[in-house]
Amino acid sequence: MKKQFPLILLLLLVPTITFAQRLPSTVVPGHYEIWLNPDLRTNRLQGKESISVDLKTRMQSILLHNVDLSITRAEFISDEKRWKATPLIQKETEIVELKFPSALPAGSGKLEIEFEGKLRNDLRGLYAIETSYGRYAATQFEGTYARMMIPCFDEPEFKATIF
Repeated sequence: MKKQFPLILLLLLVPTITFAQRLPSTVVPGHYEIWLNPDLRTNRLQGKESISVDLKTRMQSILLHNVDLSITRAEFISDEKRWKATPLIQKETEIVELKFPSALPAGSGKLEIEFEGKLRNDLRGLYAIETSYGRYAATQFEGTYARMMIPCFDEPEFKATIF
């Protein structure tokens, strides 16, 4: 019986280890500027954001949380230089990797991201509701729901301001 206990414990931990993805602390967000254009007739969402970040080290990719959003453009800007990113969606881990053609310098910069998605209908992220007064878009940011509206650093450790 003692030999079964470690095996059962390991089997219980495997799903948690597989799906509990944390972002590395090598990129720290400072401020978000977000523009959203929800279309209440078609339930489509277009958006763009600018995120001020501090890179703690040189790196060739940046990880963000993302659920069901398509990245149409992503760039990193530092000083006067721009690096265009290739987004690699990791649906099962709710992460998008922004991969750059060369290493980004350590220090401050901005991520500029354009994205598309759908207004949700499950009271999470940005969703559509209908009342007797009309149709509206509303937000719900319980737990990890921000990543359903914008690509972001959606963990309590990453405190940032939003405009």
